[in-house]
Amino acid sequence: MTSVLRQRFSQRVETEIFTERDREREREEKGKKKSAMSTLALSSNGDFSAEHKAPNCKRLKKLVGDECVASLRCINKGTNVSSWDVARLRQENTKKILKEKKLMLILDLDNTLLHSVRDGDLSSEDERLMQMRESSEDERGRSVFRWRGMATKLRPHVRSFLKEAKGVYFENKILSSEDCTRPRRKGLDVVLGEEKAMVIVDDNDKVWGKHVMNQIDIKRYHFFGPKRPLFDLDGNALSEMEELESKESELARCLELLRCIHWLFFNPVNHADFYDSDVRQILMDIKDEVEYGSGVGLKVQCPC
Repeated sequence: MTSVLRQRFSQRVETEIFTERDREREREEKGKKKSAMSTLALSSNGDFSAEHKAPNCKRLKKLVGDECVASLRCINKGTNVSSWDVARLRQENTKKILKEKKLMLILDLDNTLLHSVRDGDLSSEDERLMQMRESSEDERGRSVFRWRGMATKLRPHVRSFLKEAKGVYFENKILSSEDCTRPRRKGLDVVLGEEKAMVIVDDNDKVWGKHVMNQIDIKRYHFFGPKRPLFDLDGNALSEMEELESKESELARCLELLRCIHWLFFNPVNHADFYDSDVRQILMDIKDEVEYGSGVGLKVQCPC
């Protein structure tokens, strides 16, 4: 090998070594930044709680800056974004949904859309009613299910309710209690949308905290156990295959209210642009009408 070739070869090797060192240094910095971000979590009051503070605050500020970092496990495990980015994403997603003339609907499951108990807690009467439905219902109209040691009964009219609600409300991702940021509390902070465009349907108003103004109350649904209704509203005994809500559907009443909220939101009276509408104010007005009106039903004028 000539001296010129040796020199060129040596320079090339040195260049590759330094390049690889730079890449390795860059990977280390990215790894440190990601590790630091994953250790941060936003507490309920907007500050970093003591248990989540890293020992070296100056190092953290250098790596992730001064912005608060929020964990969004509901999107992807380990996903962390700044609180500023979360606010921007909520605003953008809300604008996109409102352009489609839809709102966001958050539905509770147990005692709202269905009733579930452990198989071992079924009484002999519960088991008999389950077997009667299992033998008489076809696959498309099936209302009872057994899965992983649980017995589940769908609320009457739940399929038609979901189908009708889908027409004016946006389909959203199902969130579990593990996604929520506070134990034994449900919250809208894990939903990428603004609260002004969200409606909650739940039988329990004790778990929503500050979001209770977004909530529509619905009567608790019971099929299993002693709380199952045995008579209709006129005092007539229900047959074994009948249910009170087959005749007096609570979901139908709820659907009427959802349609009314939707119409009032996109046909505002007090302002020209529906982007200024807020479901919380609409719900407050409706509740005031029901409370101070005749008590017969909704008095808010909407052609829905």
